[in-house]
Amino acid sequence: MTKERPRHDSPPGYGPPPGHGYPPPHYYPPYPYPYPYPYPPPYAYGPPQSTLGGKGGLIAGILLIIGGIIALIAAGAITAVGLFLSAAPFIGYLGGIYAGCGIFMLIAGIMGILGATFAMKREKWAFVLVACVLLIIGYSFIFGILSLIFLILSKDEFIS
Repeated sequence: MTKERPRHDSPPGYGPPPGHGYPPPHYYPPYPYPYPYPYPPPYAYGPPQSTLGGKGGLIAGILLIIGGIIALIAAGAITAVGLFLSAAPFIGYLGGIYAGCGIFMLIAGIMGILGATFAMKREKWAFVLVACVLLIIGYSFIFGILSLIFLILSKDEFIS
């Protein structure tokens, strides 16, 4: 009487090798794809590509530099007007408000230029996003909006 082999419904290449009743403990079936782990890699067809062909970070950086310089010039003018108004007898409080707005625009301009350097290196996407938003709130809102659009379109180019 011959010994029957156990029936296997798995496709060829899977399951126990022929001629054995059960696989040895170190036997594992081959993977259906050539990867060392049982799930596909995060990008099966390569990393995602930007819609701007790799130039979005550069364009956003140039717009941030222009907006940052405009914001720095406007911050100097508004702060000077605020300091001039603070010496006036009845409207001195307006000078403090103008000086505060000028200092905020100074911070927005500095952040815009720092964000431009990171945008051109394609690093720290969140920092560049904050710089774009500060330029929108500050004086150079057109350059802030344009750089924000290019930054969002080129998010896949950035490292973090």
